[in-house]
Amino acid sequence: TKNMNQQQAKEKLKEHLEDYVNEITVPSKKGGKGMYNCPLCESGTGENGTGAFSLNPSTNNTTFKCFACGKSGDIITLIQEKKKMILYETI
Repeated sequence: TKNMNQQQAKEKLKEHLEDYVNEITVPSKKGGKGMYNCPLCESGTGENGTGAFSLNPSTNNTTFKCFACGKSGDIITLIQEKKKMILYETI
């Protein structure tokens, strides 16, 4: 039952990736719609302001990819990377 609860929690969290991204970073000044400054490697915060972090519209924005640092995943991955947490702490 514990694994089922963790799975349900993960699925619920995935729905909130876009909201979380908007809380921890800002859309890039350049780079097109849906591009952000990466909250992990801080791409897009330099002089040119081109963000490399994007949400994947084909997954209804439940996954991300940074084209600068190469990190990708879902909201669980992002929280773990950003806060240096392990899975059970995240959910």
